[in-house]
Parts: sequence; C-alpha cells; structure tokens
Amino acid sequence: MLYTEKVVSGYNKVMIVNHIDIQVDKGEMVSIIGRNGVGKSTLMKTLIGLNKVEKGKIYLGNRDITKTKAYTRAQIGIGYVPQGHGVFPLLTVEENLIMGRNINSRKAADNFEIVYSYFPRLKERKKQKAGTMSGGEQAMLSIGRVLIGAPEIILLDEPSEGVQPNVVSQMGEILIKISKELKITILMVEQHMGLIQQISDRGYVMDKGSIVASISKEQIHNSEEIRRYLTI
Repeated sequence: MLYTEKVVSGYNKVMIVNHIDIQVDKGEMVSIIGRNGVGKSTLMKTLIGLNKVEKGKIYLGNRDITKTKAYTRAQIGIGYVPQGHGVFPLLTVEENLIMGRNINSRKAADNFEIVYSYFPRLKERKKQKAGTMSGGEQAMLSIGRVLIGAPEIILLDEPSEGVQPNVVSQMGEILIKISKELKITILMVEQHMGLIQQISDRGYVMDKGSIVASISKEQIHNSEEIRRYLTI
C-alpha cells in the first residue's frame, strides 16, 4: 500500500529523516514509535507531502508519489491527521466534515452517516464549533474529517495527544473497526503504550531520524520492551 526507499528529508538544510525504509501492506495497522524529537512527525509530514523529499522515493502502491503535491496525495487516497488534531476551531463539526467531503478525486465522498455511525457524538454535536469541544471529541472529528474523504490509508500523528485515557481506549476500538470494516490501512505515530498495544499489527522503532528496529505483534505486547523503545 505505502512504502519508502531510503527517504531523506528535513527543514531547510537540516536533514531530520535519514534513509528511511518502511512498508505498510493493505489492511495493516502499523505503528512508528520512539521518544520525542526523533523525527516521527517529520516523517509523517514527508509521507503526506508537506516536507520535500531530498533523497529517496515514496510509493503508493506502484505509483511513485515522491514529487506529488500534498493535496494530490490526499485526492488519491492518503488521509492525514496531524499532531494536535488540526480541526478548524471556528467552524462547526458539520462544516469541518464538509471540508473533507470532496477531497478524494476518485469518488464523490458523501459519507456523513458512515462517519456518524463510528462517531455518534459528532452527530450530536454537529452544530457545535469545533474549538469548544474536548480533546477527545476533536480527535474524533479530525479522524472523521479524513474518513469522509474515503481514504485508502490514514496517517495518524499522535492521535492520543490531549485525550483522556478512557477515550483513548474507545478511540482505539473505533480505529480497529474502521480498518477491518472499511478495509482502510493505518500508519500511526504514537507514544501512548496502551493505544500502540491495542491496535498495532506490528511496528517500527525510530531514533535519531532512522528506523532502528522492526517489532512484531508479540514484541508490541511485551510492555517492558515497548517502554524501553519509547525511551530509547
């Protein structure tokens, strides 16, 4: 579904991501873990096209998207939920969803009821301004706004940030249902050990801008090992 070959990227002349090789197969839920400041968010911005690839290649299926603009990547099926959720605070829930409705050029996306079926709270609050919602509700809205565009793969950058622990678990259950029922692939950057263990089929460990280990589902459920990777 999505894979990279020796990707290098950063900001100005400072390279943060160094020769990254990852592969995410269709239908998988894969996590990228590691401590703060190792380049995880930079990698996600590079995958969606907000950061320029200085070296290497990015592929969506068999399509080379290395030089493709971010909006085009969104149109061809890559959903992106940024760190901090990225909702439009002065727009209502419904207006936020409308912003994502027609992003996918392959099909006319009109999936309000699909979004509301996974996130009934959003239907209850559809006339409420997004900026007045809780962190958990904003996280759900950010995922819903991407989901309404009918993506093939969703890139999630720390979806648990600012979300209460009980809501994180609920969000994990919803993500698993979305992946299985809608056949959507998920690549997630995360530091919340519970969410990592709840949804991940496997993962990658990142340190100093590089992938330093691949981890299996069994390793992910070894809490001592995961805790060590999160503080590597």
